[in-house]
Amino acid sequence: MVLAMTTAPIRSDWVGRVIDGRYPLRQWLGGSERSGVFLTELPGQPEQRAALKLIPADAADAQGKIAAWATAKTLSHPHLIRLLDSGRCEMDASGFVYVVTEYAEENLGEILPQRALTADEAGEMLGPVLDALAFLHAKGLAHGHLKPSNIMVVGDQVKLSSDGIVAAGAAPPAGDVWALGVTLVEALTQRPPVWDSLTGIDPVVPRLVPQPFFDIAQACLRLDPAQRCTIAEIGARLNGVPFGPKAPAPVAVGSPAPEPRKKHGMAWAAGIVVLLVAGGLAIRSCGEKSGSSEDEKAAASGSASPLQANPSAAKPSPIKGRAPGSEAAEQAERPEQPEQAEQPARSVSSSSPGSSDDSAVIQRVMPEILPAAQASIHGEFDVKVRLTVDSNGVVSDAAFDSEGPSRYFGKQALDASRKWRFKPAQMAGENVRSVWLLEYHFTESGVDIKPTQISP
Repeated sequence: MVLAMTTAPIRSDWVGRVIDGRYPLRQWLGGSERSGVFLTELPGQPEQRAALKLIPADAADAQGKIAAWATAKTLSHPHLIRLLDSGRCEMDASGFVYVVTEYAEENLGEILPQRALTADEAGEMLGPVLDALAFLHAKGLAHGHLKPSNIMVVGDQVKLSSDGIVAAGAAPPAGDVWALGVTLVEALTQRPPVWDSLTGIDPVVPRLVPQPFFDIAQACLRLDPAQRCTIAEIGARLNGVPFGPKAPAPVAVGSPAPEPRKKHGMAWAAGIVVLLVAGGLAIRSCGEKSGSSEDEKAAASGSASPLQANPSAAKPSPIKGRAPGSEAAEQAERPEQPEQAEQPARSVSSSSPGSSDDSAVIQRVMPEILPAAQASIHGEFDVKVRLTVDSNGVVSDAAFDSEGPSRYFGKQALDASRKWRFKPAQMAGENVRSVWLLEYHFTESGVDIKPTQISP
């Protein structure tokens, strides 16, 4: 087939068309600028649902994806989504490549905006993920795109997506370990870990992450890939075996939660369904699904995981989410390996031009800085935020005068600045707009803020 060189957007109204003469597009499941995912059915098996992803054929990595899909199609593991078919097609005079995979009812990416996983749920989720990664790494492959939306549920089993699997040379297994650490923190806190790449220190694992997941996440999130733990070591730590000497001593985390307890699978899975219904995330029928999608980079060793004596044994799912390949958009920025992340923001209560006078401040909001991030400061630095305040004393606009050396601390200062409130400025007895400058001075011991009225 000769494919056109023009590029057309992948459209949700293609529902009803047939791909390659074999795969009818039954429902739009989600998409992004780079791909679109539809519900389809297998030829001659209308009751057998599958997911079909379309990618423009002239995308830079389209040919590479075809080759990677051919490899993934040969893989068989109980915790990997089955890749059923792939090929090329033409739609509206434009060329596309497509992949057909096993249909997954839900994914972890849908749960986290609503609630974090419990320690027990995280333990049950982690086992199948470790088994799948150990299987891939033993074959010289890497997952390469580990994140919540790619941890899926088929029936009662947790499975990893398979359409992004790559050779280990393209994405070293240590990158999977990094991504696993990010995903684990996100699963337990609903946020990726804090990381400011400019500091040159490892990402911050929140103190609220219970043991043994705190240790596991710390050992995964080492800037030096050689210092990261292996998949086998993660499985051993999950079963109570401490990490070896290459893992540094963890920071004090208060009273760690007890180690996850093994539970009877089906009873535990039933409990998850109850939680999901209570959270408004009851399993939806195929006709009710909709959503958006995005691709992300990740990248990361292991031998067979010691987690399960029989890796092929089915484990009930601790999660429920969306469809394979739709990769529901994640709302928080995830730290790529090794490049940046973001996270939270503390709170509490400005006069004449050029003056610094707290008496004009009605509400003062401090930036919420995690303790470990605060401890990473060596020396001092400033962040300056300019505010436009309306005639009611409410901030209508906030922008950096100086962001400072750290994107994380700058963002926290900017977010806090937007919540300040002031006494309305007055001219000739009337309330008027004003401009203020907030100067944040960060040190190891904390932050001081100097509010200065610039005008009127």
